[in-house]
Amino acid sequence: MSALRTCAVLALAMIASRPLVAQVEYTVWDLGTFDGESFGYALNNSGETTGKSKTEASQFHAFFRQASLLSSPTDLGTFGGSESFGYGLNDAHQVAGWSRDAEQNFRAFRWNDSNGNSSPDS
Repeated sequence: MSALRTCAVLALAMIASRPLVAQVEYTVWDLGTFDGESFGYALNNSGETTGKSKTEASQFHAFFRQASLLSSPTDLGTFGGSESFGYGLNDAHQVAGWSRDAEQNFRAFRWNDSNGNSSPDS
């Protein structure tokens, strides 16, 4: 009986000594689409997102979406090519990604939310 009591006391001690962990809460937002599927690749501290979304022409375009639940994704377009992807987003609302140009070469870009300008990396 003593061994059983010892096991019970040890079991209770192990259970009582477990650290308490707060339950993590998540919020799921619909990113919206242009005409098909969309994929989010980056999220900043303001809750803004960037990624890619399929257009009516079945091409992927980079998007920027503000944190508001009522906002729609902004199509960042391409640089005369067929597709673009947004992969990075900082707290200054700048999206970094890549696009294909007219010759189908990959080009890095940075898009700025304050003026909507995109600048390909030369």
